[in-house]
Amino acid sequence: MGRVYKVDEFAVGFIALLSCFAISWLSIHRMILKHSGLKQFTTAILGSGSLYFLLALYRIANLEEMQEWTDGKGHHYLGEVAAYRLETEGLGRFLLDIKPGNVFYQSMTGVAYFTFGSHPEIIYAASACLGFMSVVLLLDSLVRVFPNAFPGALIYCTAAVLFLPTALFWSPFNLKEGPIAWCIVSLLRIVSYSKENRVSIYDVFVALLGVFLRPHIYVCWLAGVGFTRLFFRFNIVFALFFLAIGCVCLLLVESLIPGSVTDFANTVSEAEAMTEKNSATQGNFKISGKPIPFFTGGLLLLIRPYPWEINSISSLATGLEIWTFTLLGLVGWLRCKRKLQLLQTPLVMTCIISFILLCLPFSFFYNMGLLARQRLQAYPAIVVISLAPYLQAIADRTSQRITIVGLRKLDD
Repeated sequence: MGRVYKVDEFAVGFIALLSCFAISWLSIHRMILKHSGLKQFTTAILGSGSLYFLLALYRIANLEEMQEWTDGKGHHYLGEVAAYRLETEGLGRFLLDIKPGNVFYQSMTGVAYFTFGSHPEIIYAASACLGFMSVVLLLDSLVRVFPNAFPGALIYCTAAVLFLPTALFWSPFNLKEGPIAWCIVSLLRIVSYSKENRVSIYDVFVALLGVFLRPHIYVCWLAGVGFTRLFFRFNIVFALFFLAIGCVCLLLVESLIPGSVTDFANTVSEAEAMTEKNSATQGNFKISGKPIPFFTGGLLLLIRPYPWEINSISSLATGLEIWTFTLLGLVGWLRCKRKLQLLQTPLVMTCIISFILLCLPFSFFYNMGLLARQRLQAYPAIVVISLAPYLQAIADRTSQRITIVGLRKLDD
């Protein structure tokens, strides 16, 4: 039986959900006004937002029951502790004790509890909203980079981006996946702007928040943006800025786990041993034995679970999703006639570099449930790499038709 709600508890969650999605829609409306390419997706965006809203509402209505199989209970308790410390010790001491990773997230949860009261419904509402915003922002990046591919690729991008199953499920049902996806896609938008457009300070600010959420994952994305800016846009100042932030991420990881960066070879050896040990105790959910850095991560991100590892509806859905993207990407790149030009596209190159780097931390995942949830952090790269050849092909055909029509008009 689900949680028995008092009227005010459910009202808080419902009002928080309405408020979050109202703010997100105002932001999306502003984006549509500034970038008319998104206008053709208005109906699909409304449909996607409605689905995120309903799933989040279901999550809020069954909060206590569903927290039993997530880490939400622990984060909620530590958020309450952080709120109490903020109230009793003051802001100065509170800020001094903030660390990156889970502590940062729990501290921000504590700030929300201190401001609005201890209502986890607010946090789930915000996570669902940020997950929704992340898929819309990813779509906006694709439309900016491949403008001539639309409306020809309207259906493909609607299905693959706006209704991405992993984002739809984990953003409303988990606490941190929505915020980290929002930060990653905001970072990607920085390389999706054309040379004529100035980079949004808002995107830079949101992108930098990810440094404190999961620095060991975020350093891979920062390195991708930095190297792409350096070698493809020749924007040395911007490139060095993001590479420097990536170095800060490494320092943060080192502060959390001493020796993890300075003694990297030993860290990898320990991670291999820990993964092998844990995978042996995970039963049907185990990932592998001793991992091979990068190679194992690539398999986990692109292929796992294998068909013979399917043991539930959720694992079947996870498998079908990633197999579809992997097959699409493989076929698309094999058939792509202008691979070099596509590789010179900053958004695509950023995703390729970041994906390769992400294969390292993902090599040490030993639980399929953990992988299914945290794979969302790599999905922006997977989606862009898989769809890019098709978007390029559609854009080329559109350009050819425009050229032919123009020549005919000249002949007339």
